[in-house]
Amino acid sequence: GLRFVMNNIYSIFYEKQPVSIEEMLPNKENPLLCTFLNPYTAYMAKKESNLYNRFDVIGSDGFLVVLINYLFSCKKTLRVSFDMTSLADVLFTYLETHKQSVYFIGSTEENISRSMIIIQNSFPFLNIVGYHHGFINGQESLIANEIIDINPDVVVVGMGALVQDRFAVLLRDLGCRSSIYTCGGFLHQTINRINYYPKWINRLHLRTLYRLIKEPYVWKRVILYYPRFVCKYIYYLYHL
Repeated sequence: GLRFVMNNIYSIFYEKQPVSIEEMLPNKENPLLCTFLNPYTAYMAKKESNLYNRFDVIGSDGFLVVLINYLFSCKKTLRVSFDMTSLADVLFTYLETHKQSVYFIGSTEENISRSMIIIQNSFPFLNIVGYHHGFINGQESLIANEIIDINPDVVVVGMGALVQDRFAVLLRDLGCRSSIYTCGGFLHQTINRINYYPKWINRLHLRTLYRLIKEPYVWKRVILYYPRFVCKYIYYLYHL
């Protein structure tokens, strides 16, 4: 019914998708709260639609949702993920150019230490003012307040879907004035090299296939959740 159409994860996802990557760049006057969803994470997030209503921008992590929007002649959106093929490269370059600072939280203690070295080597002028691993269960408010005290221009949170989104919103609720971005598995994927995807994979838009081969657990997500999401998302668009 109408209630389904008006306030659910599908409508929130659709309404908050950016039409340009510039929309996702940090804004000091009006700090952004940005996250990303794909059909799997959107399906998992459907019971927490109020959480996702808090975000300013929700990027479509993958081409499928962008394609569906196009087929239904809805607004022209773009695929935007937090990786070096998309927002991460643009964001880090922007921060270097504008001399803005960034704080990272996520992954394991060992992995985030390794990824910081890789990121700093790739962006030598990036002002990394701190980092922390993402296993902070029970200490969320404590760590959030430590980040707020540091007061970076940008906070990047990589704890996996829902957990990272809850932490991003908690940061804002506790008074964080940084622009906050979730980054999914970016910190984990950056422990060996800055570019997770080989250039030819990216050029041919085979990122999903590459992940299916490299990370077999993704198969289950695609088979179980993508068809459900597609049906419900199309149902929402059909009732616009």
